[in-house]
Amino acid sequence: MLEHGVEVRQFADKKTYLIPTAQPYGRFIDEMMGIQRYPEVRPAPNSGILEPYDVAAWSLPLMMGVNAERIKIPAEEQRSASVIKTISWPAGGLSNSSKYYSAPAGENSVAALINAMEKAGGQVLVARSDKSQPLVIFAAHSQLAGNAEKFHVQLHGIPDLPAGAKPMKAVRIGLYKSYVPSMDEGWTRFVLEQYGFNVKNIENKAVRAGNLNAAFDVIILPDSSRDVIIDGRSRGEGYSEELPPEYTGGIGKEGVRALRDFVEKGGTLIALARASEVISGEDFGLPVRNALGGPSAEGRASTRTQDFNIPGSLLRVYLDNNHPVAYGMPREVLVFVDALLAFQTSVPAPDSERSVIAWYPDDAKDILISGYAHGAERLQRKAAAVSFTKGKGTIVMFGFRVQHRAQTEGTFPLLFNAIYWSGM
Repeated sequence: MLEHGVEVRQFADKKTYLIPTAQPYGRFIDEMMGIQRYPEVRPAPNSGILEPYDVAAWSLPLMMGVNAERIKIPAEEQRSASVIKTISWPAGGLSNSSKYYSAPAGENSVAALINAMEKAGGQVLVARSDKSQPLVIFAAHSQLAGNAEKFHVQLHGIPDLPAGAKPMKAVRIGLYKSYVPSMDEGWTRFVLEQYGFNVKNIENKAVRAGNLNAAFDVIILPDSSRDVIIDGRSRGEGYSEELPPEYTGGIGKEGVRALRDFVEKGGTLIALARASEVISGEDFGLPVRNALGGPSAEGRASTRTQDFNIPGSLLRVYLDNNHPVAYGMPREVLVFVDALLAFQTSVPAPDSERSVIAWYPDDAKDILISGYAHGAERLQRKAAAVSFTKGKGTIVMFGFRVQHRAQTEGTFPLLFNAIYWSGM
C-alpha cells in the first residue's frame, strides 16, 4: 500500500495498521483489500452470464494470510494512529541466553531463518507433540542472533530439547525446467531463492539420465501439462518456433521411470497443479486420479467447460495440520485455484501409505471465498493435496499452485514444509 502512495496509519501497539478509505486511493484500497464477486452480466434475456476467462480474485489479505477487517471508527480514534512512511518490522533476536531456541513452525520468516542457519552449519530440529503447535528448534550458534534479527524472528530460549525433537538436514532441491517456457517454473524458483533454499534447475537430459538421488533430495515439477513435461509439446498454440533438436522434447518415458526410481530410493517428488498428471498415470502405480477429468494438453483454457469454470479464484480448503506438510498451519486456509483438478484416492497397496493433506468443504456454498466459481459442487469432499509413500521415498501432490506468482504467501508454508519433510 505504501509503495502505491496509500496513506497508512499505525496504532501505538505497533501491531495494528489502519488504512482509511476516505483518501484519493480509496477505490484502489477497496479493490485490493476487499473480496471480489464477479458480476452476473447477461448479454440477452434468459441467456447465460458472460463468464470470466482469466483471474477473478486478487484480494491481498486473503492471498497473504493477513487478518483484515473493515470497520468504522470515530475520527478522533483515527487521528490517534500516526501516519507512517515506512514499515516498522517486528524486532527479531534472542530473548535470553540459552542452549536452544524455539520459534513456531509454519511461518515464512522462520523458513528463511532455517535455511540461513543450515548454510551456516547450525543445528536445526523440529519438535511436535499431540497437544502443542510444532516448534522449530535452533541450537545456539554465533550467527543465530544476527540472522534472527535479519529475518525478524523472535526466538525464545529453552533449556533442553523437547521430547521427540528430530534433526533437520539441509536438502538439495532440483526444480524441473522444460524447454517449453514456463512462468510457473520462474515464479517457483523466485520464491525459493527469496527464502534461501538450495535450488538448482534440472532439465530433460539430466532427468532422463537417471541416478537423480546422487544430486538431489527433492525434485519439484512446476505447474505444466503432461504433454509438455513428457513430450515437450504444447498443443493449442497457433505458432511454434523450430528449435535445434537438443532443445526439443521432454523427459520421455525414461524420464518418468527415472523419477519413479528417484522416489523409491528415498527422494521426495513434489508436483504442483497440472504436473500431478505425470504422477497419477499408470507409470507410478498410485491409487489417485483427477476426479474432475483432468486438464487437456491445451493448458489452463481447459478449466472452462460447460459445467465447470474456475479461472483463478480463492477457495476454502481444510488442512490436516498433524501432517508434516501442514505443520504450523491453521485448520482452514484459502488457496488459489485455476485448474480443472481435484484428487480422488483409493486404498493404496500394503507397502504404501496415503494421506489427504487438504480437502474441499462438503457443501459447495462454502467453497468459493473470492472470485468466480461455476460448478463448485464438483469439488465437494474432493482432496486438494495428497501424499504417498513409495519405496523409501515420498510423493506430494498439490492440486493448486501454492506459490502463485509469488503472491500467495499464506500457502507458501505448504511448499516449504513439503521440502523440509524430506530432511526430517
